[in-house]
Amino acid sequence: MKKKEKEKKVKKVKNKKSSSVDINNPQSATQVVKSTTDNVYNNNEKILINETKKIVAQKNTVILASIQDGQLNIREGVVLPPPVDLTKKENLVVKKGGKKVRVVTFRERVTNFFLTILLLCGLGGIGYGIYYFLYLNNPANFYVKNVTLELGEVVPEKASYYINLTDISDMDYTVDVSKVEQKIGSYQYSVSYGRVTKYGTINMVDTKYPTLVLNEVLEFPKDSILTKESIVKECNDPSNCTYELVDVIDTSTPGDVEVKISVTDDLGNSNIYTENIKIVDVTYSLTCTKSVVDGSLKFLNKEDYILNFNSDKLITGGNYTNTKTYYSPQVFNEEKNNYPGAQVNDETMSITTNSSVDSVNNETSYDAINSYLTGNGFTCS
Repeated sequence: MKKKEKEKKVKKVKNKKSSSVDINNPQSATQVVKSTTDNVYNNNEKILINETKKIVAQKNTVILASIQDGQLNIREGVVLPPPVDLTKKENLVVKKGGKKVRVVTFRERVTNFFLTILLLCGLGGIGYGIYYFLYLNNPANFYVKNVTLELGEVVPEKASYYINLTDISDMDYTVDVSKVEQKIGSYQYSVSYGRVTKYGTINMVDTKYPTLVLNEVLEFPKDSILTKESIVKECNDPSNCTYELVDVIDTSTPGDVEVKISVTDDLGNSNIYTENIKIVDVTYSLTCTKSVVDGSLKFLNKEDYILNFNSDKLITGGNYTNTKTYYSPQVFNEEKNNYPGAQVNDETMSITTNSSVDSVNNETSYDAINSYLTGNGFTCS
C-alpha cells in the first residue's frame, strides 16, 4: 500500500513541471522550479530540485521550504497568516527592545513635522505676546535717551520725546528739564513714573550758521558807495553774529550786480550768501512821506515814495511802500488776511505792502510828481 502511494507521488512530480502560485494570496511563494523522477528518495520523502532563480524573501512572507546542499527541504506544520485586506489600512505594531512600537508611514512623518512647526509657532506667538505686555510695553519698564538739541530750540517737555516706549500717556510721566540751559554743554534731565525715576542727558549744540535779513530796498543810484549796512538789515544767531562784504561793490555800471556776504558765529559756523542788487543811472532822487490816521480811526496809514530820475528829470523807476499800523488787536486780526503777500508784523500790529512804480498819478517828470505829492500832504526831499 505504501509502495503505491509513493509511485503516485512520483507521477505527480513527473507530470508537474513547475509549481503554481495563488495570485490572490500575497503570502504565497513565487519561485518556479523543475523536478525529475531521479531525485526521489526514501529518506523522509525529500525531493532534490535544481534552482532556476534566486529566491528573495519578501517582507511579511512565510518560509515554506529552504534549499540546503542542493536539496529542497519542505518545512512541516507551517501555517499561513490570514490574507491581507488591501482595502483597509493596517495599524502595524512591532516590538523593539521589548516594547511595542507603532510603525509610522512617510506621509504621517511629514504631517507630524508640519503640525509640530505650527504648534511651536503658536506657542512662540503666545509667549511673545506675554513678554510684550509684561516687559516690553510695561509703562514702568522704560529707559531714557540721550538727546541732542540745537542751541535756540525749545526744550520739549513731553515724556514721549525722551523714553523708548510707544503706547504711553504723557500725563502719566513727570519730566524735569529745569537744569537745561540755552548754552553749549551737557545737562541732566529726569523722567519719573510712580516711584521709578531715571536720568538722561541733553546735549546742547550749535551746528548752524547765522541767517541774514536784507533791507527791503536793494536799488541804488549809479556811483553810490555801498556798505554792508546798505544791504543787510539783521544778522541772527543764538551766539554772536558777524558779517562782512566779500568784495567791494562796483556801482559804476547800471544793471544787476551780484553781492557776496560772509557770516560767522562765535563757534565758527560760517556761510557765504549771494544776493542781487540793482544799480540805476540816477541824477535826481525824490523821497516823499505822509502819515495820517484813517478816517475810521482803525489804523495809522504811512506812505513812502523813493523815486529816481535821469539827467532829463524823467522817472527811471522807484518804490512805493504803504504801512498800516492798527490800534485794535481784533481789527488787526480781521484785516491781516485781506492782504495776501503783504508783510505782517504781529508784534507791531502792522501790515506793509511794497510795489515798484514808473509814474505817479500818470506823471513821469520830477517837477510834476513833486508838485502832485506835496499838494496831497506828502513831505518831499
